[in-house]
Amino acid sequence: MTSSLARPSKAINKDVLSILLCLSMFCSTQGQISQLEFNQENDGVNMAFAEQEEWLQNLQKNPLNLNKASIGELRDSRILSEQQIADLFFHIKVNGPLMSIYELQVIPSWAKLNLPKISSFFHVNNDLQSYNVSLGKLLIQGEHQIIMRFGQQFPKKSGYASNNYLGNPSQIFMRYKYNYSNKLYYGFSGEKDAGEPMFGTQNKLGFDFYSAHLFWKVNRKLHTLAIGDYHLNLAQGLTVYTGFGFNKSTDQSNIKKGGNTLKPYNSINEANFLRGAAFTFRWNKSFLTPFYSHRQIDASFQYTDSTQSILNSLRPQSSGYHRTLNELNNKRRLGHQAYGAEYVYENLNITAGVRWIQQRFSQAIKFPESLHNAFEFQGKTLNHISMDYSFSFRKAHVFGETASSINKTKSSFAILHGLSMYPHHSLQLNLLHRYYSPYYTISPALQANAFAESTKPINEHGVFMGFSFKPNRRWQFAGYLDYYKFPWLSFQSKKPSDGLDFLCSLGYHPNKKTTFTLLYKREEKEKNTHIILGQNNSFLITERNKPFIYNAFTSIDLYEEDNQLLLRPQANLSRQRIEETTFITPHINQSIRVQLSFQPARYWTLNTRLSFSFFNDQLHSPNRGTLLFQEVKFKHPELPIAFNARISYFDIQSFDSRIYTYESDVLYQFSIPSFFDSGIRYYLNTSLKVSEKIQIWMRFAHTHYLHIKSKGSGNDEIPGNLLYDLKLQLRLSF
Repeated sequence: MTSSLARPSKAINKDVLSILLCLSMFCSTQGQISQLEFNQENDGVNMAFAEQEEWLQNLQKNPLNLNKASIGELRDSRILSEQQIADLFFHIKVNGPLMSIYELQVIPSWAKLNLPKISSFFHVNNDLQSYNVSLGKLLIQGEHQIIMRFGQQFPKKSGYASNNYLGNPSQIFMRYKYNYSNKLYYGFSGEKDAGEPMFGTQNKLGFDFYSAHLFWKVNRKLHTLAIGDYHLNLAQGLTVYTGFGFNKSTDQSNIKKGGNTLKPYNSINEANFLRGAAFTFRWNKSFLTPFYSHRQIDASFQYTDSTQSILNSLRPQSSGYHRTLNELNNKRRLGHQAYGAEYVYENLNITAGVRWIQQRFSQAIKFPESLHNAFEFQGKTLNHISMDYSFSFRKAHVFGETASSINKTKSSFAILHGLSMYPHHSLQLNLLHRYYSPYYTISPALQANAFAESTKPINEHGVFMGFSFKPNRRWQFAGYLDYYKFPWLSFQSKKPSDGLDFLCSLGYHPNKKTTFTLLYKREEKEKNTHIILGQNNSFLITERNKPFIYNAFTSIDLYEEDNQLLLRPQANLSRQRIEETTFITPHINQSIRVQLSFQPARYWTLNTRLSFSFFNDQLHSPNRGTLLFQEVKFKHPELPIAFNARISYFDIQSFDSRIYTYESDVLYQFSIPSFFDSGIRYYLNTSLKVSEKIQIWMRFAHTHYLHIKSKGSGNDEIPGNLLYDLKLQLRLSF
């Protein structure tokens, strides 16, 4: 993919988009899609989101029985708030099992939900949920599904012409999955990324990546059994959390992690999962989950000289790409073990848990010596212990986690505490405080996905405040403010720094066919900044950047030309020194988005969006971006064919002011490309239902850049200004 169109996250289609629109009725105004667009550079989040949406589709086929569903299952849906879950259990405790789903209307926190929509995911049944299903029925009488997908981009990147990429440019994916009523899952998958070899001397096994799993909800005592590849989600993510979870959001069900500890693994993320066995044993209100994992992971070895006698760095790699000889040499070079246990007590209004996890590497992790890497994990063994809690009291829900990392003789901690209040069933207020010590250490092999501004819960101290207000079915207001500091220097700043993130949105639904959304987001963060000298070998001095220049350089001469002050290389100040000097300046990113969704006819939907972006780093001239798209969707329940199409125009001055937009795709896929430069992009997604058992999807996308001759660099450089994408997918269900 080009530098302006980010590598797609492997994920969903228009059917899942309908689920997202349904969820937006329960969640914050900007919805799940907007949250993805704001978490756009985290592929792990996006791929886990794909699994979440696939799980929701399974939930539509096998709705949860509200009379028998566990707290973890309700949290996993990410449809209900903690207040709604607590009120439901209290209502059942006082009044007995629900007789009808419409009985939920008497619960205040459920009163404004659209119950017909709710019934897509939940149902009411007074029959006892039976775990005594015969093994033969469990194994073969569920739903079988086979998915095969092919994708390719044109024209070929330079890495293929130079033979640096060892495979062909196609991406191939195959998966078999079995599901019996969300009780038993098993399956396997294989994937080859574009550029990776398939069969031959470099990859005799065919696919580059294989995954297999068995996940069984056995009975009420042996609650869950996981064998093969699985997700491990521990508390609020301060230690390990490999599944799906947003961070900043106006909705409490997003800022708080929750749900079951173990989940089946269906992703094609080749790094962030466990491979081994785990189970959850339940007695009364207690859950005990021991787990074990062992696998070979990718790692890069760098030496100080060509003799490879002194190791300079050894670091795990998570890209999952094995296209070149160097990438193949890094494949599965490092052994990784993870094992431990979690104990959770879960009552009607109170949940508390403790956990311990140890991770071992076959060789010691080593980072190059630098101030930035001063507190990174080094060594073979890392331990974590943590405690978490959550409880509901009247119209408030409190949660938090405290974790400690122990690495050799070093130990440190991270804490997170949150509060959600419901002063009125139309108003939700959220407050979250976190402190992650610079000394707190996390594993480079498994993701710790706690609430944070950074991708890791380390070196951060912040306070988050959010609200969501829905006075009636037509209007919704939402927003948040997050202030944070980095006590130690970070990857983007050579000194301690801070930042402020602000978002507000307005949603208006005058009727069932029309939705209007207005959103504004502003983020200011201190980052490293460098001067870029223009073609005339000079840099424009303004009142805004003059203090930074004088603080960095002493005894310099400024040149005046056309009533402008210019900085140029001089006897005591070379061009190299000017461009290598690092400034710490505020980087201000602002976004404005206006979107209108309208149904002109029963089976047609039109979406129009206008987005603006503004960037200012205080040194260079501010730049901006504009993107406009028009989308049309058609789906008739009685017709075998459906489609959606979009055309976008973008004019964006720099990568710093890039704009991300969600794009639907084939089933269980989506992408969130970044746009900059100027151009036109369109795509068409179609699906054909050949029969009840066979369905086909096709996607074609084209981007035409207006003012460039090539895109990308190195192996990823693409000649010309035209880019094409083709994708085909087949699903067999039986």
